[in-house]
Amino acid sequence: MKSAAYSARRTVADGIEVAELTDAAHGVEVSIAPSLGNMAYEIKAAGKNILWFPYHSPAGFASDPRLCGVPFLAPWANRIDGDAYWVNGRRHPRMMAQFPFAHTIAMTYRLASGELEVETVLDNHSAEPMPVAIGYHPYFQLHDSPRDQWKVHLAAREHLVLSGELIPTGERKPVEFADPHPLHAGALDDVFGGLVRGPDGRAQFWVEGEKQRITVTYGPKYPVAVVYAPPAREIVCFEPMAAVTNGFNLAHAGVFPELQSIPPGGQWKESFWIRPSGF
Repeated sequence: MKSAAYSARRTVADGIEVAELTDAAHGVEVSIAPSLGNMAYEIKAAGKNILWFPYHSPAGFASDPRLCGVPFLAPWANRIDGDAYWVNGRRHPRMMAQFPFAHTIAMTYRLASGELEVETVLDNHSAEPMPVAIGYHPYFQLHDSPRDQWKVHLAAREHLVLSGELIPTGERKPVEFADPHPLHAGALDDVFGGLVRGPDGRAQFWVEGEKQRITVTYGPKYPVAVVYAPPAREIVCFEPMAAVTNGFNLAHAGVFPELQSIPPGGQWKESFWIRPSGF
């Protein structure tokens, strides 16, 4: 598909099928590997990849995968507090057991006006409510300054208290970080709630270097943000999450009543957006 400003095409890179989206007017190009988790592995702004992807091609990722690009996390995002989880009042004995819901997942990438939308649709085909705790773990990088000169905007009012295993305890406290928060102050591996939203219901997080900025916008059904910025690594992650870490078990324990679910035959749909600027 082509127009004067946009194009979309399928190609092959080292034997891996790739979908490429181009916004020529804004200098943004996106590459997605459908067979590798439908993962976006390049978002180029003025020729620079804003995603951390330590491979020359998706074939390298296929042979030696690690977390990078924009990985999809399902049926729950991040860790849980044991080898079992609770769903609809029943405890599933092994976390590797099949997720007991017939459902389909549709993911759509749209590139327009220099911004990439990642839409996810879940359809519940089972006969009981299906809880939703999916998420994404995008790995971002800037190119105009080192990590310790970056600063981030955290669009949240609540900072969730974590256990030693980085599991939310149920306690929440006001966000105490500066705005913007300089990454030289230390590492981040934090869970945030109470997102600050505009009139459109969306919340915006961003990282900024000397001039370059990456903004991640959360739709209303992503009520939780994990922010990960480890020391001595030139990355920062803004993770859109439909539930807190360990959401199924915390909901069963009564400390996360906000857990979303899809009724039998129902649908869940939400997007987040990635916009580079200053490149």
